[in-house]
Amino acid sequence: MTPQEQHIDRIQKYLRGELPPNEMTAMKTDIEQNPVLAQEVADYHFLIEGIVAVGAFDFEAKVASWEQKYKLGRSDFEEESEEEASETYTLDELLAMFQPVGAYESRIAKELVGIRSMGNLKVIQPENEADFLEQITFQLENPVNEALKLTIENSEEDEVLKQNIAANTATFTIDLKGFKPGRYYWKLRSKKYGMVLRSFFIQKNLMPPTF
Repeated sequence: MTPQEQHIDRIQKYLRGELPPNEMTAMKTDIEQNPVLAQEVADYHFLIEGIVAVGAFDFEAKVASWEQKYKLGRSDFEEESEEEASETYTLDELLAMFQPVGAYESRIAKELVGIRSMGNLKVIQPENEADFLEQITFQLENPVNEALKLTIENSEEDEVLKQNIAANTATFTIDLKGFKPGRYYWKLRSKKYGMVLRSFFIQKNLMPPTF
C-alpha cells in the first residue's frame, strides 16, 4: 500500500470509527491542526452521507460498484466483452490518483489572483485544470532567451517527466501516452524569469465525485 493509499485508508477508518482509541485521538488532533486534512475528511464524509441519503445502496455496495465500472477510457457504465475490457482501477486507487496537493493548490490560487508573482515567465496555454489524453501543448506569451526546464509530477509529488525546452521556444507539445488517469502538476522553470506552476488532468471523467 502506497503512502497515499495508507492516508486514504486512515481517513476512511476514522469516519467508520475503526481506528484504535489512541489513533482516533491522534487523528482528531491532526484534523484540528491541519486545514487540508480537515477538508479531505469533510469531503469523504460528504460522499458517504450522500450515498446513504439516496437509500439505494449502502456505502460498501456503492464502492464495489464504482470499482467494477471505472474503466480506463470510458465515461459510461456500459458492459464490455472480454475483448473490449481495459485497465480497471479501484476506488481507492482513483482517489489517490486524483488527490490534490494542498501546497501546490494554494500556490496556484495565489498566482491566478495575482497575489504571488510568476516573474516574467508568462504561459498562455494550457489553462489550469485542463483535461488531456494523449498530449499537452504549451504556449508562452513571449519566448525567452534562455533554456527552460519542464517537470511534471503526479498527485503523490513523484516526478514523472523532466524535459529541457530550448531558448526562444514559443510553443511546444509533450507526449502524455503511457500516463495513467489522474491529477498532475507541471512546473516550467527559468533561472532568470521565475517559475510557473499549474495543474492538469488526464481523463477527468474518471475522477471520483468526492473531488
